[in-house]
Amino acid sequence: MSNCLQTIIINMALDSKKLHNLQNEIKTFLIENPETEVTWKEIEKLPYLDACLKEGLRYVLLEAGRHYHYAVR
Repeated sequence: MSNCLQTIIINMALDSKKLHNLQNEIKTFLIENPETEVTWKEIEKLPYLDACLKEGLRYVLLEAGRHYHYAVR
């Protein structure tokens, strides 16, 4: 999971427009729902954040698939 979060943070840092979109979505949610506990169910209601998390997972899984493991004799 930490690799996924690291991937998301790096990609957001490299693209200020995407970062701004994500910040706006989260800020709007928190302003409109100040008393709401943030759970995975609530995160799924944020389409841009949900997409960022899924894309981060996709990157991490693709990268993991590129590493080959060889048996040592």
